[in-house]
Amino acid sequence: MVTGFLYFKNRKDNKYRDLAVIFVLSIALFFGINYNNYEKQIDINNQTNQTLTLMRSISKEKKISEKKLYSNSSSLTEGMLIKAGKDYYRVSFDNNVNSYTLNRASIVDSSQINLVK
Repeated sequence: MVTGFLYFKNRKDNKYRDLAVIFVLSIALFFGINYNNYEKQIDINNQTNQTLTLMRSISKEKKISEKKLYSNSSSLTEGMLIKAGKDYYRVSFDNNVNSYTLNRASIVDSSQINLVK
C-alpha cells in the first residue's frame, strides 16, 4: 500500500512501480501456494474417508471390531493389505473403485509391513 502511494506520488520514478509489481506478484504467489495446499489437504481427507468406509464395510462383512482392522495404506490402492484380527487380506477393486474383493494373503515377513490404524 505504501509502495502504491509512493508510485502515484512519483510517477516518473520507475523503482516504485517495480516494487508495486513485485508486491502484487508476491501476494498472488502466496495465495496460489496456499490454495494448492488447501486442495491437497481436501484430497488427502477424501482418500482417508474412502479408506475408512472400506474398513467399516470389511468390519461388517467379517464381523470384526473396527479397532481390530489395520491397513498398510491410508488411501485406496489396488493390492493394499488389510489385517483383520490375525488374518491378512489383499484387496482388489473394480475399475471405478465401487466394489472390492478380499483374497486371503499369506505374509512371508510381517516385520516389513507398516500397518495404519
